Amino acid sequence: MLTGALEKLLCEHLGREICLVEDYLQSNLFSNIGDGCDGFSMGCRYFLASGGKRLRPVLTLLSARYGAYDEERIVPIAAALEMVHMASLIHDDIIDSADLRRGKPTISRLEGRDFALHLGAFLFARALTIIGEYRNRGLNSMLAAAGVQMCKGEIGQLAATSEFSSDYQHYFYNIKRKTAALFCVSCQAGATAAKAQETARKALAAYGHYAGMAYQIADDILDLTTDEKSAGKPVSADLQRGTVTLPVIYLLKHGKRATQKELIAMIKSAENGSDMTRIKEMLCESGAFAFAQRIAEKYIAKAIQASEVLPVCQTTHLLRAIALAIAGRNM
Repeated sequence: MLTGALEKLLCEHLGREICLVEDYLQSNLFSNIGDGCDGFSMGCRYFLASGGKRLRPVLTLLSARYGAYDEERIVPIAAALEMVHMASLIHDDIIDSADLRRGKPTISRLEGRDFALHLGAFLFARALTIIGEYRNRGLNSMLAAAGVQMCKGEIGQLAATSEFSSDYQHYFYNIKRKTAALFCVSCQAGATAAKAQETARKALAAYGHYAGMAYQIADDILDLTTDEKSAGKPVSADLQRGTVTLPVIYLLKHGKRATQKELIAMIKSAENGSDMTRIKEMLCESGAFAFAQRIAEKYIAKAIQASEVLPVCQTTHLLRAIALAIAGRNM
């Protein structure tokens, strides 16, 4: 959830539009599934009911305010971006063999991996269809490119599984593609659809990129520090499948030799129930969490800096508030 103050601000300034996005998701998904696909309807309904921050639609709606804001034109685009995000979550749960998402059983747990895979593909295809109706090559290219980048990021992460590399560049390249790309296009799409000026479009794209980078780093920290009950999903999932994220990379690069060997051995045995408490202790003692938090905050500073060329207004204030919330991940 968003922090109370930020949630109140967003409700005051975007409450109606967010409700419209929610209504669009409900009506558009269920009315376009067709005969013989009741299972998909159930899957969409279940996933929507599980909630979510709707952060990407919020970024789209806010970015559109720097141009000729047209509610009827922007709401479907914002909903399409959320569909892409939903598809990515479903596929992430398949990859992670996750049983929980937002405190509820995942679609793959309830209906099986094959069903979940096709539901995710349907949501992404539906998003492309919605954007295609605008007959705007720029919007089409943005969403298609983001989809490609997201897939490349996930494939790159899978390819690096169990390599235990201390390569920062590889990590940043992957999160740029798997997470920051969708943040960036969420901002770009809103600004482009509203025909915002080029200066604003570039600033918003940069803001989205940096905010997305920070978001993923903060998420990777939470994956290693939050208990499952608070997270509403399995924690330490990355480590348990052999994926190293920024805190782990830091320890492998700067930790004591003996600690590095111990960590690698424990990660390799994660599927057999390795001591995650001990792993967290090693990461904390090495300064890995503090290092990762500093990097996230640097990206947030860059996001805020990118927003400085935007007009001084409530919308810009909200973008900065969202960025600061990401740094603390009180969301």
